[in-house]
Amino acid sequence: MVAQQTLSDGSRAGHLEPGASRRRLPQPLPLTLDDLFTSTARRFPMARAVQEGHHHLSYGEAENRAAQLASALVRGGVQLGDPVIVHCAGHRQAVVAQLAVLKAGGVCVPLPSALRGARLDRITEVSGARVVLCSTVTRPVWSYRLMSWVLDDPATWSKITAQRPDPSLPRSGHTEAAYLLVSDADRQGVSGYLTDHRAWQQTLSARIRRVGGAHDGVIVHHPPVRTTTLPAMWWAFACGGKVRATGPSLPYGSIRSADGACLAEDTAPVLASGRLGRWRHNGTLEFCDPSTVPPSAARPRNP
Repeated sequence: MVAQQTLSDGSRAGHLEPGASRRRLPQPLPLTLDDLFTSTARRFPMARAVQEGHHHLSYGEAENRAAQLASALVRGGVQLGDPVIVHCAGHRQAVVAQLAVLKAGGVCVPLPSALRGARLDRITEVSGARVVLCSTVTRPVWSYRLMSWVLDDPATWSKITAQRPDPSLPRSGHTEAAYLLVSDADRQGVSGYLTDHRAWQQTLSARIRRVGGAHDGVIVHHPPVRTTTLPAMWWAFACGGKVRATGPSLPYGSIRSADGACLAEDTAPVLASGRLGRWRHNGTLEFCDPSTVPPSAARPRNP
């Protein structure tokens, strides 16, 4: 029997009554975000991780593709702690891209797909990224900026799958940086926050304790890698649930609200639970707690 719980943000989360038979992840949660996803993929490879219109991506398929892409990133020169921009228009591409960056030991720099022009230049410069994982529709803005990998292009995957998996993967660690959340909303210029795997895990654990699991999945109304989309996505993955993406061509009414939950919170709880430091507008990083700084993140970045 599935019970419904109303959240403080007005959404509803499905959770199970005691004794109900549902898939559950081992407790405590795995140490890193990519390990969390791998845990579910190994147990339930055919379960759907992302539903996007009539298209879906299973946990097993996402895991395999991410491992292949991570191997290609490592062979392409991505090192531990290197920032990699994720600028994808589709949720399925964005999930694979983020998993691949984390597995390679890199740092995800998520950018909304609609971002263009001077704002894109400023954020790219501050992040220090040299590689971008994108889609066909976002590829043109990177023509003269960075090396780009188009994840919805079959030719890209033909090259990637021809290579053998890198035996060193995964290279992530729970005290290593996972995301660089960059914004140019600050009047003083572009700045961002470098968050580690621990901060995300603490936030996910607190969310699950507070409102329950998202075993029936979450419904997201925003494009990939937005500040409201990332926590919703990882909340679903932490519980073995599915991310159901809606959009202009997929109205909310086409999905029964009783089958999932919509997470309206943004990444603020992640920042509050802990971060490695603030990425200043001049390209330097001011660490909040020097004892937690991994060697890879301590390298100076001068765009």
